[in-house]
Amino acid sequence: MAISVNWHNDALRDLTDIVDYLESAGEIQAAYSFKERMIDRIDFVSKYPGVGRPSKSRKNLRYILIDKHRRMYYRYTSRALTILAFFDASQDPNKAPF
Repeated sequence: MAISVNWHNDALRDLTDIVDYLESAGEIQAAYSFKERMIDRIDFVSKYPGVGRPSKSRKNLRYILIDKHRRMYYRYTSRALTILAFFDASQDPNKAPF
């Protein structure tokens, strides 16, 4: 059974930034594919929250790959999944948020 999903404001901003970046680069199909894959991954993680890899800097956080270059960071309890941030490693891999 899936748990409820909450969004941190930073995650919403990151999501908008990634989609805007892809669209401004003329990658409309890539932006659409990213959004579809993200929805699928959120649905999967809400059902199996322990599936993500632990963050190196914060053990209570996990991340899951959305695609080759993008990660979604989250934390969870038995009742809720909180999406904390998205990270696009293709822009600057050294600036991971966690």
